[in-house]
This record gives sequence, C-alpha cells and structure tokens, in this order.
Amino acid sequence: MNSHFAMTTRIRRGGWMIGPMLVSVMLALLGAGCSTEDPQVQAMRGRLLLEEAPDHAMTITEAKSAVTENANVAVIARIAPDLHEAFVPGQAAFLVTEILPEEDGHGGKQHADNCPFCKRKAAEAPRAAVQFVDESGSPLKADARELFGIRCGDEVVIRGKGELLGELNIFQVTADGIYLRNRRAE
Repeated sequence: MNSHFAMTTRIRRGGWMIGPMLVSVMLALLGAGCSTEDPQVQAMRGRLLLEEAPDHAMTITEAKSAVTENANVAVIARIAPDLHEAFVPGQAAFLVTEILPEEDGHGGKQHADNCPFCKRKAAEAPRAAVQFVDESGSPLKADARELFGIRCGDEVVIRGKGELLGELNIFQVTADGIYLRNRRAE
C-alpha cells in the first residue's frame, strides 16, 4: 500500500476527528480577539458613547422649560421600566423618564416594583423620546440595547437637540451622545 493511499484511508476512517479539531481551532481564533460585530456598529458606538457626563445636565422638566431658550440640552434620565414601552426594536430610539427622588421608605427596585404609590408616581413622571439619527435624519438602524448595552432602569445622560412636540405633548431629544451613569440593581 502506498503512503498516499494509507493517509487517505486513515483520514476517511478517522474523519470524525477532524470536526472536533476544526471546532477547537475556530474557538481559539475567536477567543483570541476576532470579533463578529459589525464594524459600522462599532464605529457608531465609538462616535456616540460619551466617556464623561456632559456639563449642566438637567431633568426632563428643566429641559422642557429651557428648550425655548436653547435647543441644545443634556438630560439626565432613566430608561423607561417597561421593556415593550422603552425600546423601538431595530432602531437607536428609546423612551426615558425623569429620575424621581427617593423618599424615606420608598427606595430600591424591588420596592418600586411592589409599591402602588411608587408605581403611580413613576407612571406620572415626565418622559422624553430619544432618537439617534443618521445624516439624512432617519433613526439609526441599530437596536439601542445592542448599540449602547443599555436596559430598562439604567440611568443615562443624553446630549442633543431638544424639541417640544406641542401637538403630541411629547418632549423629544434628537441625540448626538449618550453617557451611561449607572445600572439599576436588578
């Protein structure tokens, strides 16, 4: 038997061994820093994610009042607590609410989830719609949760142009930057 034939026969008989070896090599390459994330998403994140909180951040209520004097705002807020209400799937757009001060005996996520007083107060808190847009003014086609690593209850500072949509009674921020303050304890 020639050596070429013997090698081919061994590979065919032991072919099932090549699969696990190939998987191991691929996993090692991926673990070594190869990324499957879209480079455009990485570029967007690098451009929009702020390393420091913008100066003079204000509440949603303050921003609504100030927008008549200056459209440029920095709003400190909390991402809405309801997942279905908070995010627009597939877009860099989400809803934020005013961060309400904690009162004696009314603090923490578990308390807020179970306290009718806190739930009602949160439901009535001022809100703002946030959107990140491309050069044409269309919402970015990247889900905000994946783009920024945010989730419901996170505190953020949004920088951008504020606008009060009077006919809808909605405060909207067309954002050009986001700073992640802290995550709400789960």
